[in-house]
Amino acid sequence: RFAKHWLAEWVGPYDQEQGVYTAINWTSIERTIDAIRIFTDRYKDNPTVVGFGPLNEPHWFTPMGPLQRFYWEAYLVVMRRAPHWVFMVDGTFRLSDAAWHGFMLGCEGAMVDMHLYIAWFSPPKGKDVWTQACRWGDDIRSYLSRGDTLPLVVGEWSLATDNCAMWINGFNDGWPPEGCRYEPCAQPYIDGQPGAPPDPSKGLQGPMANELCSPIFGTCPVDKPYENDEEVMLNFARTQLNSWEHVADGGWFFWNFKTESHVKWDYLRATSAGWLPMDAQQARWATEDACDFYQSRKNLMTAVLLSCGLALAIAALAAWECMRMRARRARMTGEVQLASPAAYGSGKQTPVASAANTPKQASQSGHGTGAARDAQQMM
Repeated sequence: RFAKHWLAEWVGPYDQEQGVYTAINWTSIERTIDAIRIFTDRYKDNPTVVGFGPLNEPHWFTPMGPLQRFYWEAYLVVMRRAPHWVFMVDGTFRLSDAAWHGFMLGCEGAMVDMHLYIAWFSPPKGKDVWTQACRWGDDIRSYLSRGDTLPLVVGEWSLATDNCAMWINGFNDGWPPEGCRYEPCAQPYIDGQPGAPPDPSKGLQGPMANELCSPIFGTCPVDKPYENDEEVMLNFARTQLNSWEHVADGGWFFWNFKTESHVKWDYLRATSAGWLPMDAQQARWATEDACDFYQSRKNLMTAVLLSCGLALAIAALAAWECMRMRARRARMTGEVQLASPAAYGSGKQTPVASAANTPKQASQSGHGTGAARDAQQMM
């Protein structure tokens, strides 16, 4: 059975139609804790291991209660054996969730790990990707501004703006958008590897999963470029680094270090292309102004909204004043009690003034009150 890793039923059976987990599989969770215990015992003294994330991208519908309980248990297992490690809590793509407020606050070495990609959304236009990168900075800034949250590390990001890359979603699986490029498949790393490179005389080869993202006639799908690809990629890199370097307080990891055919997922080739700085230590000062355009646009939009709000407030005040004046006129008109000469003699009083018996008529007949005369002057 093929399953996307973020839909794997690690925490329990998932109802895709309802979007909920129907039960919690505590046996699976305990088995994971046991595996963490074995892993930590094995690598706790290895100088190349500096941290550990016990769970990769759990589904965003994972119930927060069981998930956070798992993180607490995993943290205790790791810290008892490797207190010098960093412990990574996956944010489950829910950075704004109130459940993160105060969670594990003050725990030594604990950090929240966020993976931020644009590749799994509709391929955006060039400048839209820069705007999104700066907007991520706003999201992180909002998260950190609470003051009761863990430090944040951007544990995965890339320069890809689509998921055309072959098998990015799994072996013979994926849902690449239309328009992906195809180019000759990469040569294998090991001579004599069976089936590699794919036979150029054959079409799609099974077994297939849910979608089609596979070699065909010796060619493999790769990233789709923009017309101004160099400009888009350079600015996409700079705006992302601006958010990671100047906002996120825990650092970042580019995914991945090296790939076969996909430069936008390849740190080495992206630096060779000039999109990323050769020395990552330069990323901070080299991208300091990358989101200035975004902040300027936000400031402009704020000013426009304030202006529109002021204009609407003035219009509303004017409308309210107009309604108040109309109500005052109607009230003064309605309150005038008019009597005919015959009524004085009979002791009977006439009804409230009607449309035919207006203050103006009352004044002309000599029987209008002072309020009626005021109303006449207003008219």
